[in-house]
Amino acid sequence: MISHGLCSANIFFSINIMYQKTNSRRLNLLKGFVNIYPTLIFSWFITRILNISAPPSLNFVREVLITPNKLIIQPFNRIAAILINFIVGIYCILIYTQVAHGPNKIKNRNPLINPTQRLIRHGLIIPLVLLFIQPNRIYYLISSKH
Repeated sequence: MISHGLCSANIFFSINIMYQKTNSRRLNLLKGFVNIYPTLIFSWFITRILNISAPPSLNFVREVLITPNKLIIQPFNRIAAILINFIVGIYCILIYTQVAHGPNKIKNRNPLINPTQRLIRHGLIIPLVLLFIQPNRIYYLISSKH
């Protein structure tokens, strides 16, 4: 739940920054963001990868632990569960490639990001990366009674 909350917050926050820079929600106008805002797109890429439950993230552990239990309870939903996980993965990668790559159509090319926005984005991505690298240590630090 912690990892999902941080992933979702970072995805929506990054999309809000993209909206503020382009004043549009159209995907064809957001193309080429990797050329102007490489760190923003890199953090968005990391968040997207963690969102699709790539190993060894906590989201992957969650999928491995929850999916078999769901399939035991309702065995007729096996194909639907596998298909939904696959479609979510493809959707995340498709949205990333649509926004990050392609010809630049952005008229407002101010490459500066507000320091407050940068701080918030780093505050969301650093715990995710730490949870991605060492989930057991972070869990031990959170759950230990001092």
